[in-house]
Amino acid sequence: MTATDQITPARADNSASGALQVYSALPRDHVFFLSDGTSVRLNGRPLSALVDGSGAPQASGRYGVTALDPGLWERIRAEHADSVLLGPHSNLIFVEPNRDRGDARAREQEDVRTGFEPVSPKAAKTRPARGDGGPRNRG
Repeated sequence: MTATDQITPARADNSASGALQVYSALPRDHVFFLSDGTSVRLNGRPLSALVDGSGAPQASGRYGVTALDPGLWERIRAEHADSVLLGPHSNLIFVEPNRDRGDARAREQEDVRTGFEPVSPKAAKTRPARGDGGPRNRG
């Protein structure tokens, strides 16, 4: 069996009894490789923003959610203890025992910046340089 065959399927529900809910704010899926050749894929943030009835983004929509066996999560933490993704001050990945608590924590961290947010051209107040020779700025 290859590492690819062993990629843990991602589940984002409460149906797995005893499964931990791993929340990831990374902009794409992330795979942790374990020493026995097992690969575990964490779901990244959804591409489309989830919104509530008023049109405001839902906090839980900023996170990809993966249900994992607690033993498997402990192996990831042990083998990747030096990863900045799992550090004590990282808000990129966190774990809760169920979706209700995970969604509540996601709402608490609604204003936390991950560093992966897109830059708003209006907020950055950028503009093209004059005379840089580009096709739109000749002269």
